[in-house]
Amino acid sequence: MEHYINSLSIISIDHKITDSDIRWQIIKFAVSRDTEENEFRKTIFNCIRHNNEGLPETIKDSVFIAYDHEYSLYALNGDYQEENEHIDSFLDCLPSDNDAEWFKEQFYGDKKENVSCKEIYDEIKDKHLTIEQLRFCLDYSLNDGPDYYNLEIGKEESLSEALTMIKTNQYRGFDEYFKISDFDSETQVFAEQSLLNDEEKSFPTKCRNGWNRMFMLSICLRISEPTVNHTFL
Repeated sequence: MEHYINSLSIISIDHKITDSDIRWQIIKFAVSRDTEENEFRKTIFNCIRHNNEGLPETIKDSVFIAYDHEYSLYALNGDYQEENEHIDSFLDCLPSDNDAEWFKEQFYGDKKENVSCKEIYDEIKDKHLTIEQLRFCLDYSLNDGPDYYNLEIGKEESLSEALTMIKTNQYRGFDEYFKISDFDSETQVFAEQSLLNDEEKSFPTKCRNGWNRMFMLSICLRISEPTVNHTFL
């Protein structure tokens, strides 16, 4: 069997295979019989080809945990998806998602490149963000305390959804980092409707509706009795 494994030159997998496919069976067998002496795992890895190319030596995990939240690396920065395109295409050819995870663990368990939160933040902070990107940037800003930065969401994104996300996550002091058009953090504050006085409640409806009457706040989360001035709710 050792002679057979070592005699292999190419295992080409370009399309979806089944669990009973001889190529998949050989890969699993090689892993199960791998030792420091025979290095079957390394041998079989070097034989694998996908679309006439070998597999990359390292990969970046597409999902990671940061600040108690699960994030998709691809959703935060699509450039990483392009970098992983070849290996992802190969993994899609394997019999099941569980098999793809098994393959990554067996062949890339100690070969995964970690992308730091700072690196991701620096790459996207200047862009018009999606809601998910904004959540990550606020997580980073509020936990790791970088300098003040004006984060902005894209025009196609919903401010209402952004504020709902902020409220759900209880991001205290978010307005130090999140730039909202026509909102002056020096004189205005997001507050619950019950905190408004009669004058503030009569503020033009179109302005109040512009903030979707959100119960979102920043200063209100930092002091027990906030002063509300021209609040857009």
